[in-house]
Amino acid sequence: MRLLRILFVGSLVVVIWHFVGGHPLLSINRGLTASSNAPESSYAGFAQLIEPNGANPRTVLIVGPINCPRPAGVRCTSLAAALDSAGVPYARTEQAQFSPSANLDGDKLSAVMNNDPPIVFINGMAKANPSADEVIEAYNAIIKPAPAQNKVY
Repeated sequence: MRLLRILFVGSLVVVIWHFVGGHPLLSINRGLTASSNAPESSYAGFAQLIEPNGANPRTVLIVGPINCPRPAGVRCTSLAAALDSAGVPYARTEQAQFSPSANLDGDKLSAVMNNDPPIVFINGMAKANPSADEVIEAYNAIIKPAPAQNKVY
């Protein structure tokens, strides 16, 4: 009986710790999107965040399952197909690694990475599970230079 009581109390402590600690599976903030968790955001809800190691700053980086029939994999493949149709350069990977010496904001990183894939990085901006239109809008705003305007003086 004493063992059951200890297991019960221990389980209760773990559950409370998860709720207070913001564990992504049991968090009180469950259901919030990356843009609502991230402090400052712009460009279709993309938040400023350091790029993963090896990311090309002029290419969209899609982080998520590759060749996976599950919903997350299908979303990643659909996003890649839409970017390909729009002529937006992209790269795909199943994992993102960050340099330990990089100046990471752990809260921002968690807000983005603990959401549903795909996680998309565009030259120092990131968002979880964006639509293709949001990615194209952000790419055009962040990467593509504005067309030159002729001025008459």
